[in-house]
Amino acid sequence: MTPEVVIDWTRHAGLLAGRRVLVTGASRGLGLAFAEACARAGASLALFARDPARLAEAVAALRTIAPRVEAFAVDLADVAAFKARVAEAEHAFGGIDVLINNGGTALRGTVLELDPGAFSRLLDTNVVAPAAAAQAVVPGMLARGHGRVINVTSVYARAPVKNLNAYAVSKAALEMLTRGMALEWAGTGVTANAIGPVQVLTDLSRPSWSDPARRAQVMSQIPAGRWATTADLIGPLLHLASDASAMITGQTLFVDGGRSLL
Repeated sequence: MTPEVVIDWTRHAGLLAGRRVLVTGASRGLGLAFAEACARAGASLALFARDPARLAEAVAALRTIAPRVEAFAVDLADVAAFKARVAEAEHAFGGIDVLINNGGTALRGTVLELDPGAFSRLLDTNVVAPAAAAQAVVPGMLARGHGRVINVTSVYARAPVKNLNAYAVSKAALEMLTRGMALEWAGTGVTANAIGPVQVLTDLSRPSWSDPARRAQVMSQIPAGRWATTADLIGPLLHLASDASAMITGQTLFVDGGRSLL
C-alpha cells in the first residue's frame, strides 16, 4: 500500500526565499503540490491552469502561505496564447526565477487508433508549450545569470506501456528537450532538469487506484511495491529549484521506485 508521507516543512523554510516561481498545471494534483511546496519554501507564485474556477481555489488557498500569488488561466494547447500569458507573468513579477513545466495531458489508444489531430494537440501541450514558456522567461534568467527550468516528464519516457504510446512519445521528446536546453545554457547559471515520476496518487489518478485490478497491475510493475505520492516528489523538486543543484543540468531524476530499472 502507499504510505502517508508527512513532510517536515521546517527543513525547507527559506530555501526559495525571494524567488519567483511559475508553475503550469497548478490547479490540482502534482502542480498544486509543487506550488504549495515552493510557497512554503518562501517563493512567490505565478500559477497557470486551464480551469479558471479551480485556479481561483488554488490561489485562495496558497495566498495564506505565499508572499504573492497570481493566477493566469490559459490552455497550454493554445501555444500562442499560452506564451503571451507567460510573458505577461514575466512582466508582472519582474522576472521568473524558476519555471516548472508540469502541465500536460495524456492520450490513450494504440498507434493505429491515434487521431492525428488529438496527437498534435498532445504534443503541443506536452512539448511545444514547455518550449514556448522557456522562450518567454529564460532570456531574463540569462540576463540575470541565474535560473531553473524543471520539466515534468514520466517514467514512461523510458518504459512505454500499451495504449499510452503517444503519451510516452511526448514525454520522451520533453526529456530530450530538457537535455537540449541544458546544453544550450550550460555555463550561464541557468539549468534545465526533469523529474520523471511513476504513477502518482492524486485526485486525477484515484479512479485507477480505486480499481483493485488496475492498482495491483501498476504495483506489480514497481519494484518498491507502491504508487508514488505527491510528497515523494517534493524533496527532488525543491532540490532542483534551489541553489543546491547549481552543478546539475540536463538530468532526469526518476522518482519511480525502481520502475525504470526493469
